[in-house]
Amino acid sequence: MQPIPNPCYLAGPTASGKTALAIALARRWDAEIVCADPFQLFAPLPLLTARPRPDELESAPHHLFGILPGVRTIDAAAFRDLATARIAELLAAGRRLLVVGGSGLYLKALTHGLDPLPPPDPGLRAELESRPLEQLVAELCARDPAAAA
Repeated sequence: MQPIPNPCYLAGPTASGKTALAIALARRWDAEIVCADPFQLFAPLPLLTARPRPDELESAPHHLFGILPGVRTIDAAAFRDLATARIAELLAAGRRLLVVGGSGLYLKALTHGLDPLPPPDPGLRAELESRPLEQLVAELCARDPAAAA
């Protein structure tokens, strides 16, 4: 069998059969599955995120599923950093990889990177959250009618 390029990507919406296909491909290709779904990283959310069941996780090597305690925000850049570090480790060890997920933005962050963005500004966020929504919408309409439409 021809070697598969590393890594290969499998994407699709929730409940589309990605897990079953990923496991079948991982077995056929002697590959390992890497999570590319930012919500499946969180340990407390197995059912809500349709994370693979324990028996499925045992049927082929899986990485990054349920590794984060609690639930918090993970932006695309933080996810990319976490996932690319693990992918690099596995590739350096000579593993074949199948990266599986359903979030287009997070997959694109892995495959194409992200445009540089300024860091969050907690002061600006607090100031905007303190203002009535109607006032913010009116300001947006005045500054950028096309975006407000």
